[in-house]
Parts: sequence; structure tokens; C-alpha cells
Amino acid sequence: MKKFLALVLAAMMALSMVSVASASTYYMTYTTNFVDAVGWYWLNDTSLFLDAEAGTYTLLYKSSAFGTVDPGDKGSKTIMYTGTCKVAPSADGEDAHLDVTITSVDTVMLEQHGKFIGRNVLNFAMVLDSANWTDDMEDIYGDTCEAWVKNHQAPLGLVITVEDLSLDYDDVTLYNHIVAGLEDVVLEITE
Repeated sequence: MKKFLALVLAAMMALSMVSVASASTYYMTYTTNFVDAVGWYWLNDTSLFLDAEAGTYTLLYKSSAFGTVDPGDKGSKTIMYTGTCKVAPSADGEDAHLDVTITSVDTVMLEQHGKFIGRNVLNFAMVLDSANWTDDMEDIYGDTCEAWVKNHQAPLGLVITVEDLSLDYDDVTLYNHIVAGLEDVVLEITE
């Protein structure tokens, strides 16, 4: 009986891992540059976690900087938006592309630390997270959680085109990444 139960549990775990793995897909793009005037390297990563079946997304923007002249010139900022989206075949006509339209921004999280963020109004190490809002966060931001989310709706209405290798496994040049849609939007929170 114990072996049978163990076998049934193992099968259930295997099936649940398959369904979890297929429920969400990850796409990414990044940029890097060197600002010679100040001797800083900038790395900007944007990731999209998409659950097309549920119609939900997590859009993650991470900016990191570090200096070559002053090793203390470094810092990191992570911004995460979550909400609902619609997924459709891409308007660009590519078979392996999808258009993801952001239809709501329900939560916004900002985490930052390091010297390079010191020129902003909110210029210290902190976390503001609408999904886990506290009175301390309200004191830092100077307003309510609802205002925090309302004032940071940058991705709303955005159409992000992604390449999805699952749409054509025979084409070995494909990989999951963000193709277009982020050129004209500022995901960074700079207040």
C-alpha cells in the first residue's frame, strides 16, 4: 500500500510540475551601456512573465549601475508591475510572435538601494510594494497605496511583442524574448 501511495503521489507531483511549467512563459530583453563622462556602466533588464491562459503578467524592470572611478558609485533599482493582459497573434504577421496588451496595472513594487539613486526625490534604500503596503511605506511615499498604484500606470495600454519558440519548435533560431513595444515607454520610477 505504501508503494502504491508513493507511486500515486510521485505521479501527481510530476503532473503538477508539468502544468506549472507550461502555465507561465518568460521573455526578456536587456541593454548595457557605458557613460564615459561619469565612468558608469548601466545594465537594464526587462522581463515579462506571462500566463496567457489566466490573462495575467508580471513585468519586471531592473536597472543596475556601477562606477569605475569610485567603487562606491553603484546601485540597483527593481520595479515590478503585475496585472491583467490580453494575448493575440502579432500584428507584425510573424508566426512565432505574440502581442501582449497590458489591460490593467494592479500592483506596483519599487525596491532601490545604492549611491547612484541619490539624485532622486525618493533617494534612499527602500521598498514600496502595493501588495504588502505598510504605514511606513505610506510615510515614505507621502500618500496612500491607492495613490501609489494610480500614479504609476506606465505599462497600461502597452503592446509588447514577444517571440515564443513554442509556436515553431522546428525553427532553431527562435528563443523567448521581447521583440518590440518597450521603445517609447519609461518603466522606471524616478520621482
